[in-house]
Amino acid sequence: MEGGEYNAAEDVVMLSDDVLTSVANATLVLIDGGEREKLAVLFQFPQFLEHCPDETVNTMIPEICRDAIKWVPKLQMASAEALFYAVGLRLPEAVAKRTVVASLRILQTVASAEVFDAWGEILSMVLPQIQKED
Repeated sequence: MEGGEYNAAEDVVMLSDDVLTSVANATLVLIDGGEREKLAVLFQFPQFLEHCPDETVNTMIPEICRDAIKWVPKLQMASAEALFYAVGLRLPEAVAKRTVVASLRILQTVASAEVFDAWGEILSMVLPQIQKED
């Protein structure tokens, strides 16, 4: 392939049915998959949230929050876009706190203004859900 040519087939990732139909298997892809597989799972996040909301919130979101700090900017952006679908919901306290911590960690280290803005938005949306302690 010449330098400027684009091969769309290289950007296509086919996720197996057991990944597309299982939050646990999709979460394993987020843990051990390659960059393109992780992107594919993150793009499917709204469907997981719609069909298996409790499992998605309690399994997938904590994993995204744990690993997003280590991901490349493209994955950090995709993870923020995925979380936009969830942070408008009332999250369990532990998941909300984990999301706040992840947001703050990414905001402290990220170089991309776009990723900074996206995670700043996540933080602003989930922070009001945290119980204030005296």
